[in-house]
Amino acid sequence: MEKSVHTAGDMPQPCLIPCPGCTLVVSPLRENVQTMALSQRLVQGVFFLRQLQTAAAAGNHAGFLRDLQRIHEPIGESEVAELLHKAICGSDAAGAEKVVEGLLAARPEAAAAARTGARDALGRTPLHAAVAANRLEVCRALVSANADPGLLDGHGISAVELARRRKLDTSKGNWRHEADPFHELLRGAVAKSVPAEANAT
Repeated sequence: MEKSVHTAGDMPQPCLIPCPGCTLVVSPLRENVQTMALSQRLVQGVFFLRQLQTAAAAGNHAGFLRDLQRIHEPIGESEVAELLHKAICGSDAAGAEKVVEGLLAARPEAAAAARTGARDALGRTPLHAAVAANRLEVCRALVSANADPGLLDGHGISAVELARRRKLDTSKGNWRHEADPFHELLRGAVAKSVPAEANAT
């Protein structure tokens, strides 16, 4: 196969567009085009991430899932933690549940963040935030993703302990008589994880 040669007079010229069999070095112009394409992808990623944060905080699950599909690269640990926490503490309880479920199902890095207890600025895991925000269905989704209710927050309190403390109804100044669903859920998750850990050893 004959190799292509690019000449201007007797001087070989750098190849601007790669062609089969070309032996010349890639031009600086082509390198700049590649750098610009990479920069454009990064800017688009930041733009979609901002849109995701806004949709998560508003509980706009349709917009959130649409924009989530536009990001093809893995989302960073701190960014996915922020998305989880924004959704959990957002303004729409039903939307928060769908956003969290969609994020956990679609992105393995989100499920990993739930399992490892990715902290927010207050040192809370997603489970702590869900208990504090009274989002029971979000707690269920996080427990289904193997979130650990025994992890401690910045004050040394586990999500299970936080849920236990919810039993004190401060508005009436007395203890609730019925079982608290948050505490029951998280206590059950801890009970299930203990035999699993014992079998692993």
